[in-house]
Amino acid sequence: MSHERVHVASQRSSQPRHPAHTAGATQLSADTIERAQTQPDSLQADEVLQLQQTLGNQAVIRLMRGDGATALPAIQRAIELRPPGRGEASAFERREELVERLNRQSEAIQYHLEDRTLKYTIVDEAALTNFDQRMIAFIDAGPIVPFRLITNEGLISGNRLLIDSVDSAYVDLDDMLASDDLSFQMNIIHFVTERLGIRNYERRIGTSIAQDAAGNTTPEFRRAHAAGIDAETAHLRSVFNDPTIRFVFEEDQGRGRIVFGFRSREGYRIFHIFTRGRQSVQGGHVTVRTTDRRNLTVEAFLAERAAAQAAAPAAAPAAAAP
Repeated sequence: MSHERVHVASQRSSQPRHPAHTAGATQLSADTIERAQTQPDSLQADEVLQLQQTLGNQAVIRLMRGDGATALPAIQRAIELRPPGRGEASAFERREELVERLNRQSEAIQYHLEDRTLKYTIVDEAALTNFDQRMIAFIDAGPIVPFRLITNEGLISGNRLLIDSVDSAYVDLDDMLASDDLSFQMNIIHFVTERLGIRNYERRIGTSIAQDAAGNTTPEFRRAHAAGIDAETAHLRSVFNDPTIRFVFEEDQGRGRIVFGFRSREGYRIFHIFTRGRQSVQGGHVTVRTTDRRNLTVEAFLAERAAAQAAAPAAAPAAAAP
């Protein structure tokens, strides 16, 4: 199997394998902000991502609309669903399945296709989630990011794919649909961020982007992959409402099992796990290991954590009583 989702040496590490690649560390220019307000079509992908990471997704949406404006940005053309090459294992005819899955992620936004281009309509701006805001920023980013949809029967150099291939712009629809909701969101956030980080990506599809002639990871791709990991980490911080979550490792454990690990300073760990299922589909799921080493679903952990936080203020006055 080709571990396209794991693009760098996957040895376990107790520290994050990638330096933080946050555009917010770079000062925003007045020109970038002005063009976001007056000429959003002129923005490059890295400028949109810098705005997003520095100002926040919601602020960028308002900035690109203009003060008080209600019209959506005119771009909405960055993500295109495409078929693979002739004779390949195409899932393009099932493209509406991906749109339907996107629409199940949130009631605040809905997606549809115009020809091959993914479009959105905001239903309830106040209720937009972090994933919703990321998708808006992606779609409005400007440069086109193709999803060449294949089935799980599609092969790369004779091997099965894991979620996506940056060189071929493939997206394995079966793997994506087999993933749980949080894994589905993290996968999209990762590979779109990654592709937006590749200069002239659309024109370079079909070339060797991830590796050089000697088989080494290229510096450009290493940076793009690290940005994808950073974006996944930021999404987890939003979902868990925990700014201390950090990426720790990615590891191919063999027999079709690949794990991405994250850790909170509160002591719990988050694992994004891909395992080979029936018919070689390799969907992902996200699980949490508590400080007392219980394995919980994300939903169960968040409910337990919310209950504990709600009980804490009530317990404080009782403890202070004589």
